[in-house]
Amino acid sequence: MSSQANSAIRRLVERDKGTFPPPSSPSQAPEPSEAADAADAVAPITASVELSEDDNIYDGLNWERVPELERRQTERQRGLPSWIYRYGWPVWHRKKQRNYWLCFYCHQHRYPGGVFDVSTSTSSASTHMKQLTQGHGFNAEGQIMRKASAEGTIIRAVGRLVVNKMRDKGVVVSQEVANELAGSFTSRKFQDALKDWIQADN
Repeated sequence: MSSQANSAIRRLVERDKGTFPPPSSPSQAPEPSEAADAADAVAPITASVELSEDDNIYDGLNWERVPELERRQTERQRGLPSWIYRYGWPVWHRKKQRNYWLCFYCHQHRYPGGVFDVSTSTSSASTHMKQLTQGHGFNAEGQIMRKASAEGTIIRAVGRLVVNKMRDKGVVVSQEVANELAGSFTSRKFQDALKDWIQADN
């Protein structure tokens, strides 16, 4: 920062402290050069921060592939921004003159769609992100865990129980057989295997 800018800031601080008399008439207003120095000392810092944040927000977006979209203008948020902006860009649709949202994954992998009108609601974009497809499957809490079917869970639990009971009785069960039982147990298969075992062991 230049010495002129430093002196301008120092004068402003001293005036705020009361050591410098406040201007009471136009004749006591600061010289034009002083006002310009003060403005130069403050303005560029704010502008550069906004530009750098803006640049980072749109990393990875290929504007040539979406000519109808542009950077969204700075706007005041009424609360925290929606979770969808962790997975997509806030953009402005030139023709429709509305706020839109562009999915990171769909755009970068050249999938069709992935652009939603969020001017009144973010529900369409959030529904898009909740789909259990490649690169998606997220909600406000993070990644959605795929739930195994209740039947599959019960089958695997019964299979493990059978293997454990057999081992408790001293029956040697190989890991391959244990995996097969735990992974694909059905009562029909178990009854058939039990009959074969009783026959073979007399």
